[in-house]
Amino acid sequence: MGKSASSEGLDQILNLAVMQYQSGQIKDAEKTCKKLLSQSPHHADGLHLMGVLQLKLSRYKEATKFLRQAILAKNDDAAMHSNLGFALQSAGELEEAITQYQKAITLSPDIAEAHMNLGNVYRALGDLPASLLCLERAVALTPDHAAVHYNHGLTLQAMEQKTDAMACYQRALALNPSFAEAYLNLGTALKDTGDMDGAFKSFQHALQLNPSLAQAYNNIGIILNENNFYTEAIEQYRLALNINPHDDKTHYNLGFALKDLKKLPEAIASYRTALKINPDNANALSELAHRLQHICDWPQLSDLESRLLALVRAGKDNGVSPFNLLNFQYATPADHLLGARSFAKKFSVPKERQFTHNKPVAKPKIRIGYVSSDFYQHATAYLMAELFERHDRNRFETYAYCYSRDDGSALRQRLIRSFDMFLDIRSATPFAAAKRIHEDQIDILIDLKGYTGSARPQIFAFRPAPIQVNYLGYPGTLGVDYIDYMIADEVIAPMSHQNYYSEKIVHLSDTYQPNDTQRQIAAIPTRAECGLPDNAFVFCCFNSTYKILPPVFDIWMRLLHAVPNSVLWLFEANPLVKDNLHREAKARGIPAERIIFAPGKGLEEHLARHACADLFLDTLPINAHTTTSDALWAGLPVLTCLGESFAGRVAASLVKAAGLPELVTENLQDYEALALRLATSPAELKILRERLQKNRLTVPLFDIQKFTVNLEKAYSAMWERLVTAAPPEVI
Repeated sequence: MGKSASSEGLDQILNLAVMQYQSGQIKDAEKTCKKLLSQSPHHADGLHLMGVLQLKLSRYKEATKFLRQAILAKNDDAAMHSNLGFALQSAGELEEAITQYQKAITLSPDIAEAHMNLGNVYRALGDLPASLLCLERAVALTPDHAAVHYNHGLTLQAMEQKTDAMACYQRALALNPSFAEAYLNLGTALKDTGDMDGAFKSFQHALQLNPSLAQAYNNIGIILNENNFYTEAIEQYRLALNINPHDDKTHYNLGFALKDLKKLPEAIASYRTALKINPDNANALSELAHRLQHICDWPQLSDLESRLLALVRAGKDNGVSPFNLLNFQYATPADHLLGARSFAKKFSVPKERQFTHNKPVAKPKIRIGYVSSDFYQHATAYLMAELFERHDRNRFETYAYCYSRDDGSALRQRLIRSFDMFLDIRSATPFAAAKRIHEDQIDILIDLKGYTGSARPQIFAFRPAPIQVNYLGYPGTLGVDYIDYMIADEVIAPMSHQNYYSEKIVHLSDTYQPNDTQRQIAAIPTRAECGLPDNAFVFCCFNSTYKILPPVFDIWMRLLHAVPNSVLWLFEANPLVKDNLHREAKARGIPAERIIFAPGKGLEEHLARHACADLFLDTLPINAHTTTSDALWAGLPVLTCLGESFAGRVAASLVKAAGLPELVTENLQDYEALALRLATSPAELKILRERLQKNRLTVPLFDIQKFTVNLEKAYSAMWERLVTAAPPEVI
């Protein structure tokens, strides 16, 4: 029996609407659908098509409404359930979207789009294994569908299976060479695996295909910033923000580049913008707090710290720099470990990509590799230069893997001469650098950077050496299983603190810090030449200004009150810090002229001016580190307070190793009392100063030969454990 005239008319209207939809005439198709539904409000296929059209127009609530009505009229249509699932997914109603996709798959098990979209929902909910199963099924059903391979890649990338993810993106691009988003995510995976050149080209391809991809500009900016092209990075970030001004991550990245250009007010403004958009942007919280610390702008610090620590403790910090956490007043060593573990996830390498090692055997020489970007005129190099020179060449071979610039300095040349092999790995990807280290058959590989600036932790993630060690550059744990040991001493990291470290603690006797005894001290200037009053008592602190926080500054101001003829001499780290600290001093009743700032100087001149101070006052929660040994080498007593964490215990180790244990206090009350006593007891302070100057060349802190022997004993103990198949253990 033929259709009625009315039914044929409705079919004609529906067919016209479908043709308009398929040719991209969405608005016309919508008008035609409305005409159809005005004549037949419960027409299932008309309602379905209207729902699909609303999806195309990004009207997800309207799409949901029409698709629900279509299903009421025709409940056994898999495509309707699948499209309703997509409408709900687009509206953020993920749990109900799962229900609809599952209904679609029950009705039609081979509906690949439903499998793919269900996989995407599971990925959004964090159920990556379920997501992977769905997407593998979608790939099996439609192996020639570029979008399926692309989404499969997204899940694999979220599972840190970056190599497999890249293969998926490449298959998607083979099927659809104009797939801009596939180039974008391929670039992200390449960047994560250290192939910066490949990533850069991939992002450029994405932009050639789709110039409105803000994320591609942002990612190019990240690569430029990491390679010190800060101005060019800023340009890319601003192009991204022209497209998407509400992306908090790009505002954060812009702030980071501005910070690297020393444009602190602009950087701080960018971090604040990021936080207005997303108050839980942990990276912006961390960097804003740290920049405010650098300029000693304190009113917001407690709030920022509380918010960030809450995210860290909830596992929602998104891998913020663990270095910044070290100077939070309320962060505990347990927080430092949590932060390090979270941060390390971004450098993870699948086990199958890590290098394997032959069974070790006893050998006459142990091959040591030192990895750093500080092999030039840098604090780490100043500390370690003589250690490198004094290594016992009968028992050790030393290799430097350097990714720092060549500053042409005498120290750089001295460092090059001090190693058996000095290799430049600046242009190498992390994998290529690790491959070279592995090929060089390094036995013990030392990370001298940790999570400080310019670090390359992913080199170590590839496990290029059988023994890997965290030493000197970063004052804390790295939170990873591929670093076996951390070199410290009994003051800095007591064995009772082992639970706060992923590495096994290695104790050196006396102190963990080497010191170059060849450091020269220039002619001592007059106080007048340093801008200091001749007859005042000079409290001094040449620490980086980010280490100065209100609790210690309050003590310093009380000391200035209690010692009328006294001044505080600080390092002028940036143009903003002077005004901020003068304001804080005035708020505590201290005139601005009693805080004096020292400009930057070369090392020899900087060491010399210590003679113009009377007492060095340390900070918490991060102590003076190299700054302590500089002061002690120059003959200036350092008063410190023992903190909870590695970073807050370094000065205590150094002061004790310099033969001045009485200058190590257990709490800030004792610290303040002792500072006042020394400032008002010149004879007692003179005895301490004379003892330091008399014993300077013989105290353990500056006995570099003894230190070298101690360190080499530790290396030998590590190697002996490996040869005997014993796992890493405290030494």
